[in-house]
Amino acid sequence: GVAGMSDNIRVHFGFHEYLHANERKEQEEILEESLERVDKSADLTDAEKICRRDDLRRENRQQILEMDNLQDKIGAQINSKCDLIMSQAIALLEEHPGYELYITGHSLGGALATLFGVAAATSDNP
Repeated sequence: GVAGMSDNIRVHFGFHEYLHANERKEQEEILEESLERVDKSADLTDAEKICRRDDLRRENRQQILEMDNLQDKIGAQINSKCDLIMSQAIALLEEHPGYELYITGHSLGGALATLFGVAAATSDNP
């Protein structure tokens, strides 16, 4: 079974892993892969490669900063996509009292929306 879920629930591990993967580590891996692609690109000059690498690093820092700011705002650690989505949903619901949250998706997004919906419904968050 999956930690925190009933033994009666069966979840495709890939979906669960996607939602609960270490978000910061994943951002770093995406950055490294992107930097490697820039380095291997034959279409860019050395100056363009330097600029693109700087842009990628800046974008990565901005994404990490946004996660840090959201963590500070809600007072909870963000470790995964599930945490990130939950934090964003909580922040929006706090900004708009009385609003309801509907979680939808199609195909793979529907599966992920269902898993996130279960996580949201069973979390300690209001």
